[in-house]
Amino acid sequence: MNIITKVMGSLAICSMMLFTTNCKKEDTKKTISSLDAKGIFKIHCMGCHGEWGKGDGTLGVKMETKPTDIKSSDFKYGSDINSVVNSISVGFTGSGMPGYKEILNKDEIKALAKFVLYGNNGHK
Repeated sequence: MNIITKVMGSLAICSMMLFTTNCKKEDTKKTISSLDAKGIFKIHCMGCHGEWGKGDGTLGVKMETKPTDIKSSDFKYGSDINSVVNSISVGFTGSGMPGYKEILNKDEIKALAKFVLYGNNGHK
């Protein structure tokens, strides 16, 4: 098993641990659905991307491939809403960025993409 496989496995475990902390299995969908985009970011993204999105989260600083600074003006796979929605949905193989389409619904992913692109204001 190479180092990337080990890191990816560890991240998946950590992500699931963070996701399920203080949530009963039957309440998970309801709990996540009731959160705003900032809350979703805190639960699913902050560990790697950091509180301010600079890629300096507690898990992110330990990764071989550093998380994207989401406050930068351009993203590797596109900075438009559809590209960011796709990135959040499917993730990136070999980067440590998991896909969230099995965890978050389409509305939550779109809200999160808007939050990443535009912050709390909803526009650039």
